[in-house]
Amino acid sequence: MSVVSLAQAERVRSVEDLERERQHYADLFEFAPHAYLVTDAQGKIVGANRESVELLMAPLLGKAIDAFIPMEQSRVFRGVLDGLAAAGGAAKKTWIGALQCGGTRRVSVEFTVRAIRSSALTYLCWLLRPAA
Repeated sequence: MSVVSLAQAERVRSVEDLERERQHYADLFEFAPHAYLVTDAQGKIVGANRESVELLMAPLLGKAIDAFIPMEQSRVFRGVLDGLAAAGGAAKKTWIGALQCGGTRRVSVEFTVRAIRSSALTYLCWLLRPAA
């Protein structure tokens, strides 16, 4: 076997290993026992697991997260969102609030959100759990 063939075989194995690892983490996100969302810095949902879709009773990708926040909490919510996006880095905030689910049902939840900066982009990673 030539050196080029060995290098190609090693490259193929590396790509396959990376794909297995990517799928592993995608499954952890998708099948997590709590609702997880990923939004851009403006609050547009770019990732959502099964629990979040079930909790909010709606398709989520492309929607603004604040569309699920009751009107009377929207100013506070927007302030937290703007503050986290501006802070970037590993800024984190936890608080109790409400979600408007399925248009009519309200659920009290504990929001935990962390800002993650990836190259020039900032993402917000959300954990939504029932409030105690």
